[in-house]
Amino acid sequence: MPLPDPLTTSGIVLAQRAVKTVAQSSLVDSVRNGVVDLLTKQVQDLGKKELADRVAGMRSDAKLRGQIQNAIERATKRWTEDYADRDFVMAVAPGPTVP
Repeated sequence: MPLPDPLTTSGIVLAQRAVKTVAQSSLVDSVRNGVVDLLTKQVQDLGKKELADRVAGMRSDAKLRGQIQNAIERATKRWTEDYADRDFVMAVAPGPTVP
């Protein structure tokens, strides 16, 4: 019976360790985000929006969400300022965003 290839065996062990690490961090992030979402909802129900935003910032993906929100706001502002059909912009822009 031939001996197992040590490179293949060590590769499998490394892959198993990597999967285990990713799975654990994913579970930790899920629990953390669940707790933060619960707290955020309770603070919002108390009418404390600023505090709710701070609590929501503790999510594991808060930085990414903030970056996406900022990008959407910049894109919307640019579109409302640069789009040639002002009547269309006035019709679809939410609120008084158009000068």
